[in-house]
Amino acid sequence: MDCSTSARDDRFLGYPLNRLVAVFDNGTDAQATLDDLVASGFAGSFDTYCGTGGARLIDFSGEDHGRRAKLSRALHHLNAAEAAHMDRYEQELEAGHCLVMVETHDADRQSRALEILKSHGGHFINHYGRWFIEQVQP
Repeated sequence: MDCSTSARDDRFLGYPLNRLVAVFDNGTDAQATLDDLVASGFAGSFDTYCGTGGARLIDFSGEDHGRRAKLSRALHHLNAAEAAHMDRYEQELEAGHCLVMVETHDADRQSRALEILKSHGGHFINHYGRWFIEQVQP
């Protein structure tokens, strides 16, 4: 993987509700993760963002997606934990790393996806629920 980005489209990425988000230090590990996710029935249930191109797509400031996006990002920064996560994800992408986000609507899918993410070196893994952020792996 050349650290290109495979997001579904260029819509503004808001809060990653019901998703596990993991950082991968290189595109090779991220690609192996994606291959295993597809083989395990997660096709169409994940997005990948890599490098500075991924950071631009996520648009951490909201600048490129208009006033509502800027307001959304400002509101997310009111929560200290969420702000710290967003800052960390932006730094990881700017350093050339990758993020893999996997939709997990139930405990079984979350468990299966987590094992795949961990097995390929995923770290700073967090689950984003409606009213909570759970740090799964530092």
